[in-house]
Amino acid sequence: MDQFGPRQPGIRKGEITPAYSFIATDVIRELHGLCPDLRLFYVLRNPVERAWSAARMAVLRAEMTLEEASEQWFLDHFRSAGSRRRGAYAEAIGRWRSAFPAEQLLIVFFDDLRERPREFLSRLCDHIGVDGRAYDATSDEALQRAVFRGPEAPLPPRLRRDLINLYRAPVEELGHVLGVDLSHWLAEPVT
Repeated sequence: MDQFGPRQPGIRKGEITPAYSFIATDVIRELHGLCPDLRLFYVLRNPVERAWSAARMAVLRAEMTLEEASEQWFLDHFRSAGSRRRGAYAEAIGRWRSAFPAEQLLIVFFDDLRERPREFLSRLCDHIGVDGRAYDATSDEALQRAVFRGPEAPLPPRLRRDLINLYRAPVEELGHVLGVDLSHWLAEPVT
């Protein structure tokens, strides 16, 4: 938490990591004590896509190929506590909102980054108090460039069904918390 200590006037500091989505409430409250005016944003990705992406990255870290990873290996990965916790968005939002006022936590969707990267960036900049015009010359390709991308592969239908079943209740809970329809996250793709 050293990076969140005293700051120079006019200088914005921050960092981005998915790890903040599952830190404990007492740590979040400690962070609020250090920086009560902190501006936060949480980028939500379809948890089915997120879990598949994370599993592909785990295959890479395990120095395997996708072909070497069995269906059971993927199922075990999806059902692991860490993977499920990363997709428990409503719980994470509840923990952060228990310490920070709702207006300090901007909830945005990864799909918006894909589809409207400039509008997405503008919303983030406005929320954190940064002049977004500094990014006007940045190309759309640069705004959409993936970082730490795992090997590309379509999600097999059997694994998709398992993930949809695994995340059905958390997605429905999140939709209720945010007041939005997220049923498209649970839809089978049209073939």
